[in-house]
Amino acid sequence: MYRRNYFQTNGLSRNAWFEIAETTFGFALFVEFVIKIIADGFIFTPNGYLLSIWNCLDFIIMVGIIVNITTGLIFIGGLSRTTRSLKALRALRLITLVDRMRSTFGTLIIYGAVQIIDAAILAIMYMIPYAVWGLNIFHGRLNSCNDDGVSGLGDCVGEYVNTIYDNAFGFPAPRVWDYPSPSTTFSFDSFRSSLLILFEIVSLEGWVDVMRAASSITGPNQQPQVYASPGNAIFFVIYNLLGGVVILTIFVR
Repeated sequence: MYRRNYFQTNGLSRNAWFEIAETTFGFALFVEFVIKIIADGFIFTPNGYLLSIWNCLDFIIMVGIIVNITTGLIFIGGLSRTTRSLKALRALRLITLVDRMRSTFGTLIIYGAVQIIDAAILAIMYMIPYAVWGLNIFHGRLNSCNDDGVSGLGDCVGEYVNTIYDNAFGFPAPRVWDYPSPSTTFSFDSFRSSLLILFEIVSLEGWVDVMRAASSITGPNQQPQVYASPGNAIFFVIYNLLGGVVILTIFVR
């Protein structure tokens, strides 16, 4: 926002203070890179620059900043948002400078990658049976009409008087038979959509809305009624008891 307002006020210019600061920072990184290359070599030496994971991270940061600076010098204001977004890589520089951050990053991302992949595979293997189960018991049963007065899909045609504003003002609106969308649109009509919604609610966010929709099922192509099928809530309670507690605990550890 500051960058945009500055250019709107002062016009496009390569002499803006933030452009000079970015160029100076990029030049400092490049000088550091050259010094390390001269001292240790690039890759085909015992202490080659790219043989260190932290130097590789610095190299990525430097390349991103140089691309941003170069396009900024050629095209005033930058070439595109994509190239300008490369400057966000500068924040990663803190990881290589602070020992504690470097240790934490290395433990979690580099050395702990195998454990993270194992936990992810376990979580997916846990979700797949429930996705198949949900696909079989909820397929084609969660849809509803935006007009609560209809009994099912056959009546969800034409228009109705929408009085959403506390009956103060009614206006004609088309009837639509669609998936429930209390906070996010979801369904169990395909394996992909079933797995997606289970992946979303394993974090314990929004699962109550999905459970309420399933508990209101009356039958295929029938308008849902509140708590018409309370037994369906067992599916989500069991899923979240095991998924939310066990799976998330594995990732935390």
